[in-house]
Amino acid sequence: MLRVFLAFSVVLFALGCGGSDFTTVQGTVTYDGKPLTNGYVTILPDGEGESASGQIGSDGRFTLTTFNATDGVKPGKYKVRIASYLSEAKMNDPTSGKPAIPEKYFDVAKSGLTVTIAGKSQTLDLNLPKE
Repeated sequence: MLRVFLAFSVVLFALGCGGSDFTTVQGTVTYDGKPLTNGYVTILPDGEGESASGQIGSDGRFTLTTFNATDGVKPGKYKVRIASYLSEAKMNDPTSGKPAIPEKYFDVAKSGLTVTIAGKSQTLDLNLPKE
């Protein structure tokens, strides 16, 4: 009987520890209908919690992570910041590093973008209009 109880306890413990309260978040980011080709998408919690970020690939796709490359994002409400450049910033060259999007998107307080993360997986399509 004790063995059954211990085995049952181990199974319950494993289920409790093995479950993830993170959401897998992938998406694309476009500006004026065209995918951004570099940069980062960062989300900051609207309140307490951890931020998450993901690098924008050459096709505009990104995957958001919090602590490691495979964990995802805790469910909740977030503000969004996007950084992307037309050219790489170079030391001693003030003409390099020109933003690919309006500078307001670089600042979470000015971007006006918010998202709600929920469920086991979610797709975010961030479509930034040309201004």
